[in-house]
Amino acid sequence: FEGADLFRFDLSGSNVVGAKFFRARFEHSAKICRNNLKYADLRGANLAKCDLSGNNLSYALLDEGDFTEALLLGCDLGGASTRYARFNGADLRGANVASFDLRTTEMRGARINESQMRGLLENCELIIFPDGR
Repeated sequence: FEGADLFRFDLSGSNVVGAKFFRARFEHSAKICRNNLKYADLRGANLAKCDLSGNNLSYALLDEGDFTEALLLGCDLGGASTRYARFNGADLRGANVASFDLRTTEMRGARINESQMRGLLENCELIIFPDGR
């Protein structure tokens, strides 16, 4: 699927570990939900406004990918590489974003839960104390 144009692509409930979607274009139309995409190569892929909810994207390569306004609800993104990826306006509530580094990942207007905020800030080497200390 490297460099492919995948308009209205629908993939759900599949085991596609290590799939290669390098620079693939799914923009605005793909529904890729509840799949095992562990170790997938999505570098430079355009998944803007796509539904990626519930996927296992652990250890995936997401560098330079465009996930603007995408739905990534409940995704496992643990260990994923997100260098220079864009998640502006994306919905990441309930997703494992502990490996994201805000210094190299764009997340303007992204939606996250309060519980996810601590890990993101600690990745920026901030020391966070409970209120009152």
